[in-house]
Amino acid sequence: MRSTPLYFPPQKIPTGQKNYNWYKECLDAAEALCILKEDAGLNHHHKMQVWEDLDNDIIDENEIENVFNPMKLQDAVFPAAIKNYPLSVPKIDLLQGEEIKRKFDWKVMAKNENVFSNHSDMIKDEIMRIVMEEIQSESYNPEQAQERIDKTAKYFTYDYKDLNELYATRTLEYLWREQDLKRKFTTGFRDALVKCREIYRIDDIGGEPCVVKSDVKNVYFLRKGDSHKVEDADIILEITYEPIGKIIDEFYDYLTPKDIEELEAGMSRITGSPSNILGYQNTYPTLMATSNVGGLNLDNPAIVSSTMYNLPFDYEGNVRVVRARWVGRRRIGRLTYFDEMTGDLQHKFVSEHYKINEALGETIKWIWVNEAYETTRLGLDKYVKYQPREVQMRHFDNPSKCFLGYVGTDYGKSLMARMESYQYLYNVYMRRLELAIAKYKGPIYELDTSKKPDEWSTDMWMYYAEVLGWAVVDSFNEGKKGQSTGKLAGSFNTTGKVLDANVGNYIQQLVMMLQYIEKQMGTIAGVTEQRQGNIDNRETVGGVERAVTQSSHITEKWFFIHDETKKRVMLALLDTAKYLWKNNKSKKIGFIMEDMARVAMDINGEDFAATEYDMFITDSSDDLKIRQTIEQLSHAYVQNGGSLALPIKVLRSDSISQMAKTIEEEEATMNKRNQEMDDKKLAMQKQMQDDVLADKQADRELRIYEIDTQAN
Repeated sequence: MRSTPLYFPPQKIPTGQKNYNWYKECLDAAEALCILKEDAGLNHHHKMQVWEDLDNDIIDENEIENVFNPMKLQDAVFPAAIKNYPLSVPKIDLLQGEEIKRKFDWKVMAKNENVFSNHSDMIKDEIMRIVMEEIQSESYNPEQAQERIDKTAKYFTYDYKDLNELYATRTLEYLWREQDLKRKFTTGFRDALVKCREIYRIDDIGGEPCVVKSDVKNVYFLRKGDSHKVEDADIILEITYEPIGKIIDEFYDYLTPKDIEELEAGMSRITGSPSNILGYQNTYPTLMATSNVGGLNLDNPAIVSSTMYNLPFDYEGNVRVVRARWVGRRRIGRLTYFDEMTGDLQHKFVSEHYKINEALGETIKWIWVNEAYETTRLGLDKYVKYQPREVQMRHFDNPSKCFLGYVGTDYGKSLMARMESYQYLYNVYMRRLELAIAKYKGPIYELDTSKKPDEWSTDMWMYYAEVLGWAVVDSFNEGKKGQSTGKLAGSFNTTGKVLDANVGNYIQQLVMMLQYIEKQMGTIAGVTEQRQGNIDNRETVGGVERAVTQSSHITEKWFFIHDETKKRVMLALLDTAKYLWKNNKSKKIGFIMEDMARVAMDINGEDFAATEYDMFITDSSDDLKIRQTIEQLSHAYVQNGGSLALPIKVLRSDSISQMAKTIEEEEATMNKRNQEMDDKKLAMQKQMQDDVLADKQADRELRIYEIDTQAN
């Protein structure tokens, strides 16, 4: 039976004491601390569910019902049903669509010092080689030599890649397509807009690096301080329900045949009935369900049944998977020794079990550094993969840095959270409008039932009035009663009154209020009507452009933070690939680029893993403006007789730098072609001039000959 820990187990202990029980206690403590003792965090996860429901056109009916039925009247039925009018969803769809259209332009650079020095040496050597070739050439031309030097310098500045940089670039290009990162980043961006967080898990599945977009409602974390980065947390917990087949794919190295049999046996007991207790999957616990100080007892049957929490299987048979990762401590030594070959003083890090050799002058300084640990629980009590994380992502200059396998960003407040109150207010006024329309029947005529024929029912009379337009009356019916006996009913003024409830003004006020709410929601979200394409015919072109520009300034922060998140995910994915492929002498990758070009490459895992990388990204908003400008100029280029192939090649480029390079190459080709044509024209003109001079010289010689002939 599991207990609910009141604190996280100590981490500064020897490696030998970190056994199965210690890992188990750490996971149980992480679950208790992250979920059951964090009221604010738990409430935030409830709010994320509300925001997600709004995005999926699901509303909390109690929020609206309290407005229309504040007295809590039983069995109160209104003619207008509670509905959601998703005014906020198109604004989120617009931003997500813009994110899909944006290009993510990035470049990888190696950070090792030897790479920098090699790069500088190669530039010097190449320039010296060009200078020597030009000087030794018989046809030495200073302008031609300078042109070659400038071209070489430009190549090393923009296009040159070290072999390991090429490995990294090709690896990320391959993983971008193999892992379908564009789609995952797009859905993660919607999570940010709706649920204020986007979180990705970078993991080893089947020996290959993998990016999993996590459901932010199922990820909990503790101790990240004021950082907006999820990876800065000391404890991260994720709870999911997954099919057994997927679990075996990921944990086959850690599961015994008996473990798989037990998981399948637990699944076979599921009836599939949604009314069964197991039909509630991952429902948030009710903290008030227990008086136990310090949290909820996870094994108390009464609490489990009342909160529907901690169930090992859902009604479909999916298994509850709890992944816990945390930053622990590890003792290492900084060894100082003398190199046997050179006699120089050297330093290196050794494990806590290292025994120094004092005879060789070795000294050691013991220090504690951070280390990432992980444990996974399957079902009720099956703990697997309890170990230090394989991919620690150590830094060359800081051995204490480590990586928990999650990368994400907490945006603070989502766009949906800002629009939530306006969305509910809009739904309230739309329901009031429906009720007002339902109440207004037009002019209503009073029906004197005494004039209705006796053998007719009211429904029958209403049918003739509504369908046939006849108001059938019995003139003698009224004359049979009281003082009117024997008198015709028509002799009395018994004409029905006309009731006309004029609610037009009220409906107009409701419509104006709805328009006001719609405008305010656009202002709060930063997505105006002009940006959504709703342009009034009275608006000027300049006014619309300014409105769209200002709107883009307001929403640009979402794209900026999202691009930074993508950068961190790709760097983490690159480091994971480095570790998993480091023992592979020749890792072969192949993929197809967007222009259908085939790319194949052999990667040396050892060299690849021995390099530390950094990534640089461009400003996506500036790139988008440049792309739009190039698209406009492309039309003018083609209309003025330019080739259609150039705009197509430019617009299919992966990055702005590649587009600029393509344009520069085309311009250089065109300039060279124009220069050749000019040279040909000059040559033809010179030839024509020479021919004219030759003709004149021939004429002169002929005239001299004729004169000489006549003189003789």
